[in-house]
Amino acid sequence: MFDIERYVKSIDMQSKEYWYKRSASTRGFANKREEIRFRLWKYVGSVLFSVTLDPFNCFRILILKLFGAKIGCNVYISRKATIVLPWLLEVGESSGLDEYSYVNGSVKIANNCAIASFVKLVAAGHDIRKRTFDWVDKSIYVDSGVFIGANSCVLGGVKIGKFSTIGMNSFVVKDIPKNKIAFGNPAMVHSDRIPNEDFQKYNF
Repeated sequence: MFDIERYVKSIDMQSKEYWYKRSASTRGFANKREEIRFRLWKYVGSVLFSVTLDPFNCFRILILKLFGAKIGCNVYISRKATIVLPWLLEVGESSGLDEYSYVNGSVKIANNCAIASFVKLVAAGHDIRKRTFDWVDKSIYVDSGVFIGANSCVLGGVKIGKFSTIGMNSFVVKDIPKNKIAFGNPAMVHSDRIPNEDFQKYNF
């Protein structure tokens, strides 16, 4: 049976302009060179990165550096980690990213940090309030000595202070001060990691 009401609604929908308007700003490439670099990483670099065996960590680090990442000495990055934009990644000395960790956008990880399995550091995304769905990048900074527990997510614009710990399954949406233990959804500070007098004694 012909549904006249549904037909009228479909005609009305066709007469309206779509709210979503895809543009160059949606994709986030400043120029053609950036787009080519992204394609090379996606289809060549990331494939070579992921097929290396665990003992060949130095080869993975070399690939990331070739694509613009800044990585210090004694860094471990699992072959099962996902680095979306390596040229926006900085990792200090003796830090590590475990299996299935995910890094997207401008992320700086300082020295002696441990990023556990399934952690997501999401600095880049899209502005959902704009019709063009513009690509945005708000940097994440993880200071020295920080540990981020498994399956946690850190959003763009967040700074995690020196020697702080983020408990597993946490959702970090705002800055965490130094030497704190924070967890939850959203992550909240619950205590100092070590007594303040001890924190003042050591370099992290």
